[in-house]
Amino acid sequence: MRFKIGAKVRVKNVYSGGNFDDGDVVTIKQIGNEDESDCYGAISPYDGLMWYLNEDEVEAMCDFCSKWDWGEASAAVNNGKFAHIYFISGASRFPVHKQFMYCPVCGAMNPNRIGEKESRE
Repeated sequence: MRFKIGAKVRVKNVYSGGNFDDGDVVTIKQIGNEDESDCYGAISPYDGLMWYLNEDEVEAMCDFCSKWDWGEASAAVNNGKFAHIYFISGASRFPVHKQFMYCPVCGAMNPNRIGEKESRE
């Protein structure tokens, strides 16, 4: 098994029937179950239940988004036509609803906003 309990991973190509979508970022809560020893247990952001993912249904988050402080930047459009990226310094942080939705490098969803995905669709 490549990942340890507590690791954040990105879900991809779900075929095992878990309640996940491609791109979801989840934390591994369990390795193996009573039926299979080579799977990962994670909490679904949609129903709050533990579902199992096979080894090839998860991948590591990219180096950028695993280290990025999601609360330090936000995007805004001023006067309806000028797009800007704003950065915050010091101990302040942007609230979750103003943070970026996706990683600009690999496209993984911001783990702080994972609960919003269901309401957007």
